[in-house]
Amino acid sequence: MTPLPEPPTNVGAAIPAHTPHAVSVMFPKWQDNIYYEEGNPIVTSKMECGYPRFFIHPFIQQ
Repeated sequence: MTPLPEPPTNVGAAIPAHTPHAVSVMFPKWQDNIYYEEGNPIVTSKMECGYPRFFIHPFIQQ
């Protein structure tokens, strides 16, 4: 059986990693969640993906 890859740990990394279909991102600290809700670019500028209602998919951005 192939082992599961380690999940990403950096802010804004796609979960699951290495797929264009991810809609979740890593917020490793509670403060990252607060920054996201406030629209703080400390977090929002690092987001690789997001739920389509709130985030434009990278393929569409291209």
